[in-house]
Amino acid sequence: MSRKYKVIGILGFIVLLLVVSYSVFQHLKVNENVEAVEKKVLEAIRLNNVIISHVEFIDDDYALAFYEWGYTYAGVAELEKTAFGWNVLTSISDSFGQSPYFVELSHFSVLFGVGTDELRSGEVELNNGSKHPLSIEGGELAPEFWFYYSDNADLSRAKVINKDGEVRIEIDHKPNQGLERQIE
Repeated sequence: MSRKYKVIGILGFIVLLLVVSYSVFQHLKVNENVEAVEKKVLEAIRLNNVIISHVEFIDDDYALAFYEWGYTYAGVAELEKTAFGWNVLTSISDSFGQSPYFVELSHFSVLFGVGTDELRSGEVELNNGSKHPLSIEGGELAPEFWFYYSDNADLSRAKVINKDGEVRIEIDHKPNQGLERQIE
């Protein structure tokens, strides 16, 4: 084997090693952030039987943590990353029977609800006619839940549409209306 091929092989191996190392580091960083967010949420809401169902990271600076507690309640917490770690900005929860939820947090408006057979996939249609896919996640106590968030879109009067194009939910109330528990 010529010297040229040996050098190319060694350089290729080094590049591959760097890519794999970076991927592993990013995976560990995400897991560390999830654990830090979960810990902060649990400290802030101070409730029993809390299960964090999903953490959605937004631009490395914010996170939304969806949680269930007391076997009949669901909630969402908004967190901001600071130089000292994660800080809970606000948290809102209510009973599962109030689904869908339309909440306005410090930086984000969020629509979320308990999944049903009709909403295993779908989209949300905003006032301006734009459509965006719903995110669907599995929960511990509820089989699934769906959500959509925005930092600038008006979610009032939004429609949640199933995969067949049928409007299943129309938001007809103000954000945070009738919620039982809010932490700021």
